[in-house]
Amino acid sequence: MINSRIADWFDHVVTTGGYKRFEDLHVDDMDSEYRRRDRWIDGAIAGLNAAAKVRDLRQAPFTVAAGFALLSNPQRVGLSAQVLRDVQREFDFSPPSLYVFERKHEPWLTDEDFVEWNGQMYAGDAGPTHAYLREWYDEDEELYHRSFWLAR
Repeated sequence: MINSRIADWFDHVVTTGGYKRFEDLHVDDMDSEYRRRDRWIDGAIAGLNAAAKVRDLRQAPFTVAAGFALLSNPQRVGLSAQVLRDVQREFDFSPPSLYVFERKHEPWLTDEDFVEWNGQMYAGDAGPTHAYLREWYDEDEELYHRSFWLAR
């Protein structure tokens, strides 16, 4: 069941400090239903909702997030999608993952490559979700890499 898998992962990364090492949970590892690329957004939202519920039940001072790797480009391109479903066409080949961050230490607060995207979004029934784009240049690869984040 997806909730027990997420609860076990959440408890593990919080207890062991794995969140500091960015120990993630890929949506395709949560449930086989989310192995197909066209189900990744649904899996990320379901996982984010479940992780937020676990966090709230534990009264844990953490932010839960879903990170999506996007296609890289030799030029800065931002994010052309206007709605969440349209982000799918910009996915790279890796399924999205769930992450846990200590509140007030989230990467979008400390990394200038993050920008908030489209204000606040709502993704499911677990409350307000913030969306972020991270775009950074890799000098070795001469490419801009991008990731998209949903957080609550």
